Amino acid sequence: VEYTLQRAGRYRVEVILQQQQQQQQGEQPEDTPASEPIASFEVAMDAAEVDPESCVLLSDSQARRTEPLRVLETTTLTFSLRDRFGNPIPHGRGPMTASFECPWDLPASAPQSTEPEILRRTGLAVNPARVWEPTHHHPQCTVVPAPEVGEGVYTIALVASTVGRYTVRFRYEDRDVFQYSLDAHPAAPLAAKCKVISLSPELARCVECERYSAMFHCRACLQSYCDSCWVQRHSNRHRST
Repeated sequence: VEYTLQRAGRYRVEVILQQQQQQQQGEQPEDTPASEPIASFEVAMDAAEVDPESCVLLSDSQARRTEPLRVLETTTLTFSLRDRFGNPIPHGRGPMTASFECPWDLPASAPQSTEPEILRRTGLAVNPARVWEPTHHHPQCTVVPAPEVGEGVYTIALVASTVGRYTVRFRYEDRDVFQYSLDAHPAAPLAAKCKVISLSPELARCVECERYSAMFHCRACLQSYCDSCWVQRHSNRHRST
């Protein structure tokens, strides 16, 4: 007896022998099922391996937003893992993991603008990466099973602390099952983090790189430098003469 199941669950299989009942001459024999099965057994079928094409994003909090996502704001996703027959993947089979592609992880060949946004809008030679703290804060991702919603359903919370575009890849059973992208925009200004970059009506350019706004002025040589050139070429006495 061969039987192929496509839906997960518990099944009871009964094998019944068909008997032919003799009829009068000239009539076809009639199949009559036996009153009792000759064999019966129960089988429990689990879902097949996860199928990325069958997985479903049930909800996305960012889709309901009317304003851009700010750093430190949480994006909540509800995601369902399924096999190729649409069966939900049980929570106990294994964890779902996530990995980030952050703005500073982009390969050198990736197309990206060489002009900072503030420079394109105002024409000022200010690079925000040179003005603000250069520390990159890795984003946070929390994946929690949600059995109250349904079997195979997970709740995902994403929080970015650094401005930029992020791509999150989710893996289950060593397979990529889902990819999601989000753009984190600056939060409201914080007085403790604000800096004065110039006391002049006009922003001075760095005399070394001639590209970024000057943030340091040397009273000995009477020249101004951006923070990067100040550290790498001037304050450590490595500036060319």
